[in-house]
Amino acid sequence: MVKHIFTVDLEDWFHATVTGAPAETDWDRLESRIESQTSKLLNLLDKCGARATFFVLGWVAEKHPSLVVEISARGHEIGTHGYKHDLLSSFTAETFGRDIDLALEAIESTGVNKRVVGYRAPSYSLTAETSWAWGVLADKGFRYDASVFPQRRHDGGWPGAPSRPYRPLDGRDFWEVPVSLGRIGPFKTVFSAGGYLRLFPTKTIVTNLKRLESAGVPVVFMVHPKDVDPAAPVTTRNVYGILRQKLRTGSTLTKLKTVLRCFSFTTMLDAIEEAERKG
Repeated sequence: MVKHIFTVDLEDWFHATVTGAPAETDWDRLESRIESQTSKLLNLLDKCGARATFFVLGWVAEKHPSLVVEISARGHEIGTHGYKHDLLSSFTAETFGRDIDLALEAIESTGVNKRVVGYRAPSYSLTAETSWAWGVLADKGFRYDASVFPQRRHDGGWPGAPSRPYRPLDGRDFWEVPVSLGRIGPFKTVFSAGGYLRLFPTKTIVTNLKRLESAGVPVVFMVHPKDVDPAAPVTTRNVYGILRQKLRTGSTLTKLKTVLRCFSFTTMLDAIEEAERKG
C-alpha cells in the first residue's frame, strides 16, 4: 500500500508574500490565529491515525513554543520553513545559511529534541535560479527539500521540473520532494496543496489520488492553518489575491476528513526512508 505524505506549513495568516501584506514590524500587534487552527488539524490527524510533517517558521517557534512541542509530542515530524518567511530569491547562499541557522535555533529553543532534516521554502520559491539552496541544505545535514512547484505560479514555480521525488544532487543522499501533479481532463495541475486543494471538489482530489496510488506514487498534501479558517483576515486588497486567500476555506476540513479516512498518510521523512528501502 502506498503511504501518501501530509504536510503543514506552520505560519500565521499574516505571513504572506503578496503585495500589501503586513510588515514584519506589525506582526506582534496582530491577532494570532495559528494555535486554534492548528488544533483543528492536529485533532483531525489524531482521529484518522495519520502522521504529518509540519514545516515550522522560526518566528512561530519563538512566539508559540508550546505549539511546536505539542506537534512533536503527538508524533509528527518537525521540519523548517525558514525564519521569517522570506523568499529564496531574497538570499545569497551565505545569507540563506544564516536564515536556516536562525530557524533551527528557534525550533531547538522550544525543547523539541529531534533533529530537523527537512526544509520547505516560503511560497515554493525554489526555482532553477535558486537551486543553489539544495547544496546549502545538504551541507548542513538536511535529508530533503520540499520546495519545488513544478508549474508556473504567481511568484515563481519551476515549469517542467519533476513532480515525483528525486535526488537532485549527484552523489549525495539528498532528496527533492516536489508538489504532486494530477490531471483535470488533458491538463496537468496541482490538486493537493493550498488554494488548489480548496478549489477542486473532493471527487477530483480522490480520483487523482487513486490514479497516482495505482502507479505507486505518493501524493504530497500541503495545507496552512489559514486554509481551515474562514474567519482569517485577508492580507491584500487585490481581488485576485483575496480570492486566492479566501476561496472555499470552509470546505477544507471536510475534504481532508474524506481523504484522511480513505487513504494512508505519513511524514515526509518516513516516505523517503521507505523509498530508500525499496531501492
